[in-house]
Amino acid sequence: KNHFLNEFKEMVFNLHHGALPKERGSTIYPRIMNGKNNLSVSLHKVSKGIDTGNVLYKKTIQSKTDFYSIREANRINLGISKYILEKFINDLSNHKEITESKQSIDEGIYMPQFHTETNGAIDWNWKACEIEKFIRAFGSPFSGAFTFYKGKKISLLKFYIEKNNESYHPFFY
Repeated sequence: KNHFLNEFKEMVFNLHHGALPKERGSTIYPRIMNGKNNLSVSLHKVSKGIDTGNVLYKKTIQSKTDFYSIREANRINLGISKYILEKFINDLSNHKEITESKQSIDEGIYMPQFHTETNGAIDWNWKACEIEKFIRAFGSPFSGAFTFYKGKKISLLKFYIEKNNESYHPFFY
């Protein structure tokens, strides 16, 4: 990586789907699992660390709901990325000064990349709303969160919580 950065005089840029410096690494899974209803993209210089370079542009949008899928989140992030990239190219073309913001290393956390086959096992002890978010996070275009039933692996791509105004004693569940 150092040789690559040196070859380009440290002028390598990355469109990161997350709000830097707070969200480094893979951000879509945790965003869905934590029920966040905003999406961010940051344009930053690539440095020796993971997503630690100076930030040039950042844009965050609020979603009307936190019930989006990986596919929908990626579609929205691509739209934000296009907006930032067009602004960056326009500012370069018009010789506008582009301000770099140094990231605070202590301010952010690193979010790992999840692998469905390793991390996608459903914990049925969680609350229904947590299971629903987990299944959405591992849903399409991936193979789905999974569980085992009678020794057979079952993948789940969608999960809905049925709303019911009736109240029953836990014995009946």
